[in-house]
Amino acid sequence: MKSSLRLFIEQIKVSPFYQLLMFTLKQYLFWMLFFQFLRLIFLVYNWSEIGDSSLGEVLKAFWYAIYLDNSATGYVMMFPILITIIKSLFKTNFFNQLLRIYHGLVIFIATSVSIAELPLYDEWKVKINYKAISYLSRPKEVFQTASVAEVIGGLLAIGIIVFLAIKAFNKWVYPKTKQNRSFVSLFIHLLLLPVCFIWGIRGGLQEIPIHQADVYYSKNNFLNLVAVNSAWNLGSSIDKNHHFKNTNPYIFFSFEEAKHTI
Repeated sequence: MKSSLRLFIEQIKVSPFYQLLMFTLKQYLFWMLFFQFLRLIFLVYNWSEIGDSSLGEVLKAFWYAIYLDNSATGYVMMFPILITIIKSLFKTNFFNQLLRIYHGLVIFIATSVSIAELPLYDEWKVKINYKAISYLSRPKEVFQTASVAEVIGGLLAIGIIVFLAIKAFNKWVYPKTKQNRSFVSLFIHLLLLPVCFIWGIRGGLQEIPIHQADVYYSKNNFLNLVAVNSAWNLGSSIDKNHHFKNTNPYIFFSFEEAKHTI
């Protein structure tokens, strides 16, 4: 009986369905862990900001952060799930290579956002947002406000982190063998699409989607910012503010109009 069960488990492990599903799960776990790693860098860099907060209070940031990290990972995983649905129909390694390039690009973007945020927090005491990246349209001013050491140090940090993250992805996440087609995997990943959107991106079935304030837990605002996912925060800020790029987001009233309205 035990030998039959063991044989059945081994057959499941080598099946195309299992391999495709495990690849998807590993991608999800990779991003959840990578976001926590980037958070740790932000915390250590600004360690003096924790003030009188206890170690337990500090560590809670990593727990509360899971909500927005899960949402950010949901955004990242939409493309891999769509690609997996397609590649479930084909016996080729092309789509795996495509996903490796995709994850490498997203790793670079997420890392760049997090590293650029470090000197920004020193100056503004906020997470990176639309206002900050809007200055990229004037790169000369950006480089004038940053020291040579900050620029070189930031570029080196981005390069090292991206290199190590991609190496870790290739070693522990990327499949070592060519994956075969699987109609069971196709069906499962079709079901994962709404799960990824509702449970991941949206944060659940509640009326109001997940919000930055959902991860706030401490009287120390710095710890609340530690819990906020930097990439998610930037995306949310861009979504809310890009419409006002060349206009005033606030409605202007004359004194008489304002008095009448109030």
